[in-house]
Amino acid sequence: MNNIFNFTIKKLYFKEIDFNFQDFNFSYPLKTDHFVKLIEEGKPFYPPLLYKGERKYLIVDGLARVSALKKKGLEPFSALNLENSLTMKDLFLFSLELNLPRGLNLVEKALFFEKGKKYFSRDELLELLPRLGFSKNPNWFFYFEKIVNLEEPFKNLLAEEKLNPKIVESLSQLSQEEREEFLTLVERLRLTFNEQRDILEILLDYKKLQQASKLLPEEIEKRLYIEDFNQRRKEVFEIINQLKYPYYYEKKKLADKLKSLFSQRGIKVDFPPYFEKREISVQFNVKNVEELKKIIKFMEDEGEKLFSLFE
Repeated sequence: MNNIFNFTIKKLYFKEIDFNFQDFNFSYPLKTDHFVKLIEEGKPFYPPLLYKGERKYLIVDGLARVSALKKKGLEPFSALNLENSLTMKDLFLFSLELNLPRGLNLVEKALFFEKGKKYFSRDELLELLPRLGFSKNPNWFFYFEKIVNLEEPFKNLLAEEKLNPKIVESLSQLSQEEREEFLTLVERLRLTFNEQRDILEILLDYKKLQQASKLLPEEIEKRLYIEDFNQRRKEVFEIINQLKYPYYYEKKKLADKLKSLFSQRGIKVDFPPYFEKREISVQFNVKNVEELKKIIKFMEDEGEKLFSLFE
């Protein structure tokens, strides 16, 4: 591609532009409203860059700016026209170079490679991977395709760096309904990257084990709409932990019943936090030998239940 470019300023009308052609745009999300606001506030911005196609002008860079101008009905408007004779490949790469300095988010990178399939061979795209910070591994193309196929809310979260990129593969294996369920979970609990990954793994394992038709158990769905945020997170995470450690929680439930039973007789019983030791702490107070005998008798009758938790 020629490194010397010639530009002219053109006054253009919207009818001269092919708005259906968006091959060179991979900005995500498209910030049309941002530029509408700049127009309303009288603030300047760089003119869009266009190229004269066979019939109409093609937008090489600045779709959001042109869309904002159209939304406000401001025509004719000034645009930079690229006078060089360039191939579609050249224009595609030129658009990339213009956008790289601002830093592309993950969705924009995925869109670049998805749209690039139209103009570049697989080997050519492999050579472009390092330009966007990726290794020359064809597996990236499958990853980008999964990103592009995600619903808009997920792409928005990825673009805003609020969704863990490492769970894209798992999300792609879910049904649309299940992805919607998980999205609700992420948003209602404001899950961190680590929480998103860990909880999704737990839910997938539980779904497989139970052969469930939905990703979220009903107990979690109900608690997602508790009004208080902290209480909402607490109760949902408690259920998540029960799914993750079912063996432990079954024991804990039984342990709580036994503690209550012994407490009624004035005996305080404590177990190791995760039943990791075959050891029980027992405390009680007595005023005389008769009370002591009663407690010893009760312990003889019921004590075996305490140690059954370690079996």
